[in-house]
Amino acid sequence: MIESVVSFLSSYLYAILFSTVVSAGAFIGIKRVSKKAYKKRTRILTSPLFGSFLIAIWISSVCFAHWFAMGYGELYHIACSNISFSYIGAICTSWVTLMSASLSFAFLYGTVNYYFGEKIVTRLYHIKSLSESQAENLYKVLNSLSQKAGIPTPRIGLIECSTPSILSIGRKEKSTIVVSVGLLETLSNNEMEASLAHEVFHIKNEDCLIKSLASSLKFAVPFNFLGYLIEPTIYRDREFLADEESVKMTKKPKALISALIKLYESFAIGQNNKFFTGFSMKLFAQESGKWSIFSKHPPIAERLKRLFEFENELERANR
Repeated sequence: MIESVVSFLSSYLYAILFSTVVSAGAFIGIKRVSKKAYKKRTRILTSPLFGSFLIAIWISSVCFAHWFAMGYGELYHIACSNISFSYIGAICTSWVTLMSASLSFAFLYGTVNYYFGEKIVTRLYHIKSLSESQAENLYKVLNSLSQKAGIPTPRIGLIECSTPSILSIGRKEKSTIVVSVGLLETLSNNEMEASLAHEVFHIKNEDCLIKSLASSLKFAVPFNFLGYLIEPTIYRDREFLADEESVKMTKKPKALISALIKLYESFAIGQNNKFFTGFSMKLFAQESGKWSIFSKHPPIAERLKRLFEFENELERANR
């Protein structure tokens, strides 16, 4: 009986082990590439999530066949060559339940996030769409940035909130950049341009799709525990990438630096940002302290450090 149970469990244990090893290998792999090779890092980190997902589908197909055949005598033994023990039945039923729930939730989360996230956030926070006549200066800057980036000009939405905040929602072909009243009152024209450019590149790089995919794969494969570290690492790299490309376009690193500092200070003086960011990409979010490895936004100190480095590179190039 023990041999039968061990034999039955071996494929699941191998799946867990293989997913863990491949995920650990991805973390080792990104150490060998430049910390600023953000797109390459994203590909490396996404690979073990895809691999774990394919393993889960392969193992689950066998287990589902086994589970469905459990009540049918001869058919059951075609699906499973081992003698049926109650332990095996319980294990198989547990796996089927776990994977059914995980895959269903992953599919639902990804679909809702990618296709309906914009509508959810708009209704949840009563975002008002601004026309070009209502936000002429903002649209003038945004039209220029979007044209340079090669994307359709996003709509501009407004949240009546005193907390400075800017975020992008929606897909590349149908997107909105949302600003708060507090942001409009806090940032200078150059800081606003740099912040808008950051969100424009989130949209251009299809970070909504990458974000939805990474989260869905994480939820779809609950046995890949390192997936819970891979997903936020991908998110943080996409923030660094948007920072870098914003500065490359505007040539105003000081403006983005000062914008980030102002947003950080708004949290430091005790303002709590209640915005739900599950369906959006924000310029800044509060840090997670000792749990920063799970944070989906990079530490403000590291962002400023990289921006200062990029500013120095620009100055050397212009000499």
